Amino acid sequence: MLHTFTRRELYDLVWSEPMSKLAKRFKISDTGLAKVCKKAGIPRPPRGYWAKKQSGKNVGRQPMPPRGIGMSDIVEFGGSHSFYGRDREAEILNSNPQESVFEDNLDELTKQVKAKIKRVTVPRDMTKAHWQIRKLLDDDEVIRQEQLSSKYSFSWKVPVFDDPIEKRRLRILNALFLAFARFGAKPSISGNEARDLSVTINDTHVSFELDTTTQKAGKHAHNYISQRGNSKKLRLTAPKGYPSKGNYWCWEDTDDLSLEKQLSEIAVEIVICAERRHRDWSQHQYDWQVKRKSDLIEKLRKRKEEAERQERECQLQLEKERVDRLLGEATALRQAMDIRAYVKAIQELTKSGVGSASIEEVAKWSDWATAQADRIDPVLSGTFLEAIHERDGEEG
Repeated sequence: MLHTFTRRELYDLVWSEPMSKLAKRFKISDTGLAKVCKKAGIPRPPRGYWAKKQSGKNVGRQPMPPRGIGMSDIVEFGGSHSFYGRDREAEILNSNPQESVFEDNLDELTKQVKAKIKRVTVPRDMTKAHWQIRKLLDDDEVIRQEQLSSKYSFSWKVPVFDDPIEKRRLRILNALFLAFARFGAKPSISGNEARDLSVTINDTHVSFELDTTTQKAGKHAHNYISQRGNSKKLRLTAPKGYPSKGNYWCWEDTDDLSLEKQLSEIAVEIVICAERRHRDWSQHQYDWQVKRKSDLIEKLRKRKEEAERQERECQLQLEKERVDRLLGEATALRQAMDIRAYVKAIQELTKSGVGSASIEEVAKWSDWATAQADRIDPVLSGTFLEAIHERDGEEG
């Protein structure tokens, strides 16, 4: 089962009863709940807190820190969220969408990030490289040694970072990765030629690109080095917010300013980008919830109107069937009365000596004809009351 809280709601729960009881209620482990709290930046009562409180000692709560940059104010755990189906529709209909309010403006947050990241420099010495950059260099060294010890060489398997531009590109990435790590963010680099770049800041993922200025953004071609053109200038692009299509920050080498001298600004803007994306996403979610709820209400209104229309048609059809049956019963009664009158006339004519039939034959025929009249007579059978009984049953 999926549990959803705001950070404040979960904070209040965590400080209202021991973690073991709370975790049992949510059907997860103590460790699992502790990880949820840590990820959401929610402090937990220290060891011995509940014993001190039970003994009557004055113990206070550790204040909840503000939401971190790129951190969601919504905490979900314990299951998966389905965006479809009747359960989800009921949840949306019963919800009360709240537009997110962000107390800190981005200018103030930018100042805080600058103070924490400080100046980003590019050391030429890579002995203290970020561990992901170190892994790339080590992988290159393995390939280099394989080439030296092998009689054969393959053009598709060469060290990536022997190229001067690639060396410079890796030094720049190393400086950025170390800056992100100082901020507590988690940078990532992957791909055959280390082209997939991103950084995760709390709950927000930001992808960025660092390539030569002649290389198109979004490429993931094999043997990138041979396809990048003759440019020796680098460009770094990062999305400004969510959605990011056509909305990018862009820094590149110029005749007056190298990319290395712009790294402090770049690192800060990428971190702030996470907050922008989170805020844009929050607004997007709010707008979606409002529209989705409105659409569902309209859908239910139309569904109700259709049900009412069908009910009216059904009632009209039932009433028509009752009237048709009523007319049929009236016809049947007239027919029964006509049969009885016919029987009486035959009997009287027979007694008067009219016709060749005997009195016994006429009596036998009269019994049969009268029985047919009684069978179709709605009064004798009581079938004429069925309509009103059915209606009373529907109204009851």
